[in-house]
Amino acid sequence: MAARDLALIALAGAGVVGWVLAHEPLVALTCVIAADLIGVAMMAPKAYRDPGSETLSMYALASVGGALAAGAAGATDPSLLLYPVYYCLANAAVAMLLHHRRGVLTPAHG
Repeated sequence: MAARDLALIALAGAGVVGWVLAHEPLVALTCVIAADLIGVAMMAPKAYRDPGSETLSMYALASVGGALAAGAAGATDPSLLLYPVYYCLANAAVAMLLHHRRGVLTPAHG
């Protein structure tokens, strides 16, 4: 495993530790999002190289799920909206990456 990957895993682990130790909900939520975002960043190069190895519909539907969860929040409180909005955007970004790369690697016959 490359040193860069180990460093990213350590940062993600620190985010999880921060979530466990934080006594402030927004701090804990930020740590969870940071850890997850690092995971997305680690997965993105593989998805770029081999977009067929990931399920496009899963990311697209997960994005819709995040948007619906944000819409279902009872208030515009950041502690209620931060994660579902992040989840929507992160999954939408991966879905767009997969869709774009699949189009580039398998152009339509016209």
